[in-house]
Amino acid sequence: MRSSLAQCLSRVMCLLTVTTISVSLSSHMWEEEGVVYGRIGDAVTLRCSSDARSEFEWRFNGSSNVTWGSVTKLGDLDLPHVGASMMGNYSCHSRSGELLHSVLLRAGYPPGIPSVTCRAADYHNFSCYWNSSVETSLPTRYITSYR
Repeated sequence: MRSSLAQCLSRVMCLLTVTTISVSLSSHMWEEEGVVYGRIGDAVTLRCSSDARSEFEWRFNGSSNVTWGSVTKLGDLDLPHVGASMMGNYSCHSRSGELLHSVLLRAGYPPGIPSVTCRAADYHNFSCYWNSSVETSLPTRYITSYR
């Protein structure tokens, strides 16, 4: 009985390990409606999303003093090294001050491999617990499975 329990738990641990190792980021920047997520220390480009072909001004939390990025010819804002102090609301405005686009920038770290602990009363009754190894500062979802 103990050897089959040990085999079962080792399979669970192996599966959980393989599942969590496969967690990866395909890009260092991703978006959802109104929010751009980036990795701290990496470059992020904020798109102005305007058809107007005029001069643009970017504002950070309402202030027009955005000194840590550069505006492209298309009106996008390139941020070369995103830091925690750069997180907030960015808005793109026309020369006349009209709001063209706004976006919330959030930055953090990719999730690490969680620490998994399993306990078993018998072959059929066991439970597993996990703790994250990294504080991501971003919305994070872990998906695991058991076979």
